[in-house]
Amino acid sequence: VIDMLRMADIIKHWSPDHAVIEKVHAMPGQGVSSTFRFGQTLGRTEAVIALAEIPLTYVQPTKWKKFFRLGRDKEDSRRLAIELYPHIADRLHRKKDEGRAEALLIATHHLEKRISHETSSERDDRQAQLPFAD
Repeated sequence: VIDMLRMADIIKHWSPDHAVIEKVHAMPGQGVSSTFRFGQTLGRTEAVIALAEIPLTYVQPTKWKKFFRLGRDKEDSRRLAIELYPHIADRLHRKKDEGRAEALLIATHHLEKRISHETSSERDDRQAQLPFAD
């Protein structure tokens, strides 16, 4: 279950300009109650993002996984996240950190796609906002 107030606090603290959610759905064979909880969690997440007035993009798992040349093995996602983000490897070292690793990869995919479609003036504006920019 999502702690909506905690999520709202995190959003306030970090002030993101965009949110990305993996576009997934209930799987055949899932129980009714787990499917219901899954839908509640997604709805709560979408509600917090909407109330924070943050633009939201959905990405298909096949899209971001293809971008990184990943298959279905979540362990491969965890290893890649550790490789890309070695400074936070201590937060990704457990097998149960697969979800966190995939969230990082989804965000990275979105940023890479967004940056590759920027105009030169958008890139200049973004770079001017970096804390280490002159």
